[in-house]
Amino acid sequence: MKKIFIFIIFLFIVFYLSAQEWSEPVNISNTPGLDENPSFCIDNNGVLHCVWTYKIEPNYRKIYYSKSGDDGETWCDPQDISQNDEMWMGLPHIVSDSQNNLYVAYLYNVGNSHIYFMKFDGSSWSEPYSISVNYLGVGMSDVVIDNNDRVYVFWHWGGQTGEIYYRYLENDEWSEIICPYGNNNDHYCFAEGVSDSYNNLHCIIDHHPENVGARTSYIKYDYASDIWEDAIILATRWCQQGMDIDLDCNEYPHLVWREYVNDSIPPNDGTLYSYFEGLNFSEPEILVEDPWWQVIAIDNNDIIHLVEKEKYDTGSDIVYNLVYYTNIDSIWEGTIIVESENGASLPKLEIFNNRLYLIYLYSIEFMETEVYFMKVDLSTNSTQENYITDICNMDLSQNYPNPFNPETQISFSLNKGGSTTLKILNIKGQFIKTLINSYKNPGDYSVIWDGTDMQEQQVASGVYYYRLQVGNRVKTKSLILVK
Repeated sequence: MKKIFIFIIFLFIVFYLSAQEWSEPVNISNTPGLDENPSFCIDNNGVLHCVWTYKIEPNYRKIYYSKSGDDGETWCDPQDISQNDEMWMGLPHIVSDSQNNLYVAYLYNVGNSHIYFMKFDGSSWSEPYSISVNYLGVGMSDVVIDNNDRVYVFWHWGGQTGEIYYRYLENDEWSEIICPYGNNNDHYCFAEGVSDSYNNLHCIIDHHPENVGARTSYIKYDYASDIWEDAIILATRWCQQGMDIDLDCNEYPHLVWREYVNDSIPPNDGTLYSYFEGLNFSEPEILVEDPWWQVIAIDNNDIIHLVEKEKYDTGSDIVYNLVYYTNIDSIWEGTIIVESENGASLPKLEIFNNRLYLIYLYSIEFMETEVYFMKVDLSTNSTQENYITDICNMDLSQNYPNPFNPETQISFSLNKGGSTTLKILNIKGQFIKTLINSYKNPGDYSVIWDGTDMQEQQVASGVYYYRLQVGNRVKTKSLILVK
């Protein structure tokens, strides 16, 4: 009986792990040349819709569209929906309403850039038309749809010294152009937004307080009172591209962004993460050093899923991979899911029917990029996921003692051998020391860190991170040095 039980558990693990594997990449665009700025959505029937920019010449780009009705296994031939034969178009965004109508907004350069808008009613695309009207030289930001099918189109005007503007489409009628923060000396640039069940909007933005550089901030639109609340600044330093936001099961916002984390030249950067705790936002936590673009999605079990483009030093070159992280029981676990010699970038995430969907740009070679798609089934039990992940790959223990002085032991075990690195990083994500950099066979390992850097100099008291990477798997935990 015991053997049968063990065999059943084994089959469950095999089945579970196979369900946790990312699907093989599928090429959506299949167009020679340069594809840019993909966006996608999933309608209520589970049909996937993707738009992107296709570069024909430096000042001539079109908007292409493709869809999949079989969960991303196959995609229709790309369709030119831009109705454009000479001008520059870019930065498309797509959403779907409760009736499965599609809405696309994009930047259209007709001498000066405008925001253009199109609707697909299930049979045909409408004629594109400008919704930014007399605002010239605008920049596309985002499209957000709420549960009442109100479609918001956001843009900025005046570059980094501009303001947020938007209009919303409701019952096929457009609102006036609205500038929610135009009554002070600060400047704002919209990044991403999401609606909750009460139709409030939760948004992540670049906020430029007067005489201060860009700071990642959170803003909220209260639907019932029709009021935009004051911005809450989360970042302490200059921010860079790569921001995203999603809501947990309590409809609290979680935000990720890229931020410079020191004053070196050039400055080092990191992925920062913060979430609303009920009264205030958590202290921003650095997750990864040297990221480029990060996106976040939260499933129905409040498990956080994050994908970002990361720099990876091969020893002879720098490559850019896509790395997938989950946050389970406050531990971030990562897997390299896309490796590319020329680069993979601009990931986008969506969750539907307990699956996580990803699109991204993959660089075939210089000036040759394609839009790709992948998916993965999600766990319904975080404890099982954590357990199965650990027994089948690696387990990283909490250092002991912790806090420590003058030294601490870091232990880990491997069920599979592989190229192994163990690094110490500071709280800003800066590299401190490499403790292990070699191939390790399956087994148990321990190493002592004596609180020194690569030059054998003692580091200051504080919080540090130890980051274990085995093959394409990554785990990170924190430790505390006290003097």
